[in-house]
Amino acid sequence: MGTSSIPIEVSFDLDNVSVVITQAIPCGLLLNEILTNCYKHAFKDAKSGRIWVSFKEINNELVFILKDNGNGFPEEDLGVQTKSLGMTLIRTLGKQLNADTLIKNDNGAFFSFSFRKAVH
Repeated sequence: MGTSSIPIEVSFDLDNVSVVITQAIPCGLLLNEILTNCYKHAFKDAKSGRIWVSFKEINNELVFILKDNGNGFPEEDLGVQTKSLGMTLIRTLGKQLNADTLIKNDNGAFFSFSFRKAVH
């Protein structure tokens, strides 16, 4: 069963930040991959769902967080050696940003990418 028939609330907490294109593209791809996975997998058998997206600048560090209150990850997808294409893509994009990447279960899926803001 798909999740298209349940209400999913998306909340945003975004700073007005300018980033160079070499950081903007991986961030956009991360957002797309993670949101797509949320809608496909996170809320199976749920009556509703919630997704939070945060992008903040703190002392020239950018902190990009995406989380949901869905089912979370199977343990094998949390390992660095996962065979999941989506998780491999997410980790690779984090590396492109030179980000400290944290992926865990925390009452649902939790993704955090912290990286130094590139100078224009």
